[in-house]
Amino acid sequence: MPENAQEKRVHELRRRVKRLRALARLLEQLGARNARDVNECLGALGRELSDERDLTVRNAWLTKNGFPEFVKKPPPRTALGTLPREVSKEEKKLRHEARLLALEPARIESALKKTARRASAARKAAKAKASEDDFHRWRKRVRDLVEQSKLLGLATPE
Repeated sequence: MPENAQEKRVHELRRRVKRLRALARLLEQLGARNARDVNECLGALGRELSDERDLTVRNAWLTKNGFPEFVKKPPPRTALGTLPREVSKEEKKLRHEARLLALEPARIESALKKTARRASAARKAAKAKASEDDFHRWRKRVRDLVEQSKLLGLATPE
């Protein structure tokens, strides 16, 4: 089921929020003072988009797999309102924080290794407990590692 223009905008904005949150987590590890606040703000903005996106994905899967009777109509939304502007504002804060930091290669490598350790620990927890929350946490930590690697121009870890 192809996405309409609105669904594509919501999807792209959610992806942007996730990339920025990965950057915020990296900058927080590197000592950025406001990175945690920006991360929390971006999380709230992302949650505003999640229900609509989740319903879009769910409906696409149901339609593709022959269950159209379970498809739900999304609540009408005429526009994204101020969300893109708010995300851009938070992105500017992160870029400002990054410029203030003394980003030495050794510090960046250390922060990236910490992210990798977090992803590994989350994987072990997900494997041991097999709970939905643990798998979700693992996916988030892996996404952080991938996005941070991309930001730094490194090869994406396996």
